[in-house]
Amino acid sequence: MLVVLLASSGCETPSGRSLGDAPSAEPPSSSPSAPSGSALSLLGTLAVKGRGPKTGYSREQYGPAWADTNRNGCDTRNDILKRDLTE
Repeated sequence: MLVVLLASSGCETPSGRSLGDAPSAEPPSSSPSAPSGSALSLLGTLAVKGRGPKTGYSREQYGPAWADTNRNGCDTRNDILKRDLTE
């Protein structure tokens, strides 16, 4: 739902990708050419698990959500991401 709202509000990166597009959930595959002991080779040893339960979580505990202070259809967080990020 959030991705749809961001995409329809015009919050996009300079390349046209929506700021709400989540990165791929696929972990990077370990490269056969990664040197032993490198961060890339160690990445392949991490256990990948599914989502955990959201028991006890309440968004209200963390204060108000980002505001759209300039009323351009994007909240402040996405305005900053659009300004600062590149591909």
